[in-house]
Amino acid sequence: MRRMKHTQVISSLMVSVVMVGLASCKDNPEDAAAKKLQKSTAAALAQYNKNRDAQAAQESLQAALSSTRPTGLTGGSSLFSTAGLMITQAQKDRAQLQIDTYTLNQSIEAFNLKLEQLADLTAQSERVQKLLSLSDAEISELQSWIGTEQEPTSLKGKIVKAQADVKQLTEKKAALENEFTENRDKMLALESQADDLLRQANTASGQQKADLEKAAFDIKDQKKPFTLKAQDAENALAQVHSQLAIIQPHLVRLSNDLQSAQDKLQALKTSSSREQLHVQQQELAQEIAAGKKALTEQTEILTKQVREHLQKTDAVIAAVEQAIAKFKQINARQLEPNLSMSIGNAYALLASLYERVSPGVVSLLVENELGGSTGSGFVFDREGHIVTNYHVVEGATEVEVDFLFGLKVRGKVIGTDPDSDLAVVEVDVPEDVLVPLPLGDSDQVKVGQTVIAIGNPFQLNGTMTLGIVSAKGRT
Repeated sequence: MRRMKHTQVISSLMVSVVMVGLASCKDNPEDAAAKKLQKSTAAALAQYNKNRDAQAAQESLQAALSSTRPTGLTGGSSLFSTAGLMITQAQKDRAQLQIDTYTLNQSIEAFNLKLEQLADLTAQSERVQKLLSLSDAEISELQSWIGTEQEPTSLKGKIVKAQADVKQLTEKKAALENEFTENRDKMLALESQADDLLRQANTASGQQKADLEKAAFDIKDQKKPFTLKAQDAENALAQVHSQLAIIQPHLVRLSNDLQSAQDKLQALKTSSSREQLHVQQQELAQEIAAGKKALTEQTEILTKQVREHLQKTDAVIAAVEQAIAKFKQINARQLEPNLSMSIGNAYALLASLYERVSPGVVSLLVENELGGSTGSGFVFDREGHIVTNYHVVEGATEVEVDFLFGLKVRGKVIGTDPDSDLAVVEVDVPEDVLVPLPLGDSDQVKVGQTVIAIGNPFQLNGTMTLGIVSAKGRT
């Protein structure tokens, strides 16, 4: 069986109501305002059927209602048509809203992707900065080790001190060598004189020999102080040589360490890897700046889209509320003159029906590849079977079933019939929370009978509305 579109259903419903209004013109044939409104209503609906502009048709009907202010069935049918057009326009706007929702979701996904990219760039920048910090720490450590000549614990300071010690010892060595040479020469000179006198004494005799020997020994006695000084200088020289033998190799090692440290420092500063890190850091900084700018711009765009989306959503809700208000303006006595019960009793019955039926009505929130959709359903049995429309769950990847009393559970689509636009969703809940609704016989329905609808239009959970059966066999 072919399923009619919602615009076709509403259009048929409104035409039926207008025909009822035209046929009821006999209730007041003298009322020119009623006749004028009937013609305006028929013209507005004909205009809608031609160009599908519900907004324009609604404005035409509203203008006719404002100018004629009718009563009776004619006014009620026109109000019903106006409300129907409002619902049609709201459904049209809702369909566009679903497209806008898909676009908005894409924008949000694009924003999240840019945010992830920026986070990745920031993480890369932090890693590069950490590597540079390690390199900087090594350079700083080398520079501190090399130091300056004024720092006694640094390489340069130790070299300066070692050089000063070597210079001092070298000067001391030269002085001691001069002292040793001078005393040795004096000692040798006196010894040579004493030897000459002794040789002369060997060839002399008597008193002359004795005088020469005495003079030779006196000269040798004069040699002793110079001998002692020469020995002291020689001993001091030996100590200086020992000290130089220690300090000079130490100075060479310090100089080699300094040269090695300076070479390593220069290599670190000019290394290709360090230069690449600096280049990479600059590039990442530029990319991060560009990414932040793009995110700021995207945030402004996304904020605007969300604001517009909320405004459109509010507009759809307002349109539905306006349509409900129009329905409330319809006088039930004018549309159903044979109604035997009072308005008060009718309202009490409606409230009682709502209390009994609404626990068995559920709201469905469906996620699919296009974003998502919403719809209504009802509890079929206590085994957790929910009946809804196929177009609500078509292509569903996830289904949430919300009960009027607040319970929210996951549902699973277990059966569909696209031709009749029916689907069955299964939920796993305790039996005592399920309120199955009995099914009626559509063959027993008559045109003109009152119809009550309880559902969740546009996620307005627990909404109840009232109408009549306008026609049968129109599918």
